[in-house]
Amino acid sequence: MKFDKSTMESGYRCFLYDAATIIAARLELENNPKARQDLDIGTNDNQLAIETALNKIRSLFDFFGKNSCGDDLSCKDFDFGLKSLSSDQYDIRTAIHKYSMHLTWERVSRQKTALPRINKIIERSRELDKWIKEFISHCNSKKLNPDGPLGPKYLNFINKNIS
Repeated sequence: MKFDKSTMESGYRCFLYDAATIIAARLELENNPKARQDLDIGTNDNQLAIETALNKIRSLFDFFGKNSCGDDLSCKDFDFGLKSLSSDQYDIRTAIHKYSMHLTWERVSRQKTALPRINKIIERSRELDKWIKEFISHCNSKKLNPDGPLGPKYLNFINKNIS
């Protein structure tokens, strides 16, 4: 489905929000010594940063790795090629979906062993940086500007915090 430029710029802003949020969560995890000592999910004070990072990893893996379904945004909506998720990335995406995003009985019995440890969350979020930068560059080449007062702030935050 094709959208007008204004709608595309709103979609771009929403993408930037997810990208900025995962970066902020990662910075919180990296800069909190207590979180770095306790590498298991669900056992430290930084659970909000962990859950946010998990949620946004899944969101961005889906954005980059799947055709849009229903009203989901996809990088393909922006004429940006889909990325192939590695088997490890796909396994983490599935674990997040099954053991963090939904209340299931399998989650009850396997959550401690199924979810990635904090260091894996940081590693997976860093893998997204390259795709985020490529997508921003693509949007710049298409002369898309994130709409609203917050879009440029998200973009600035991302540019300052990924290498």
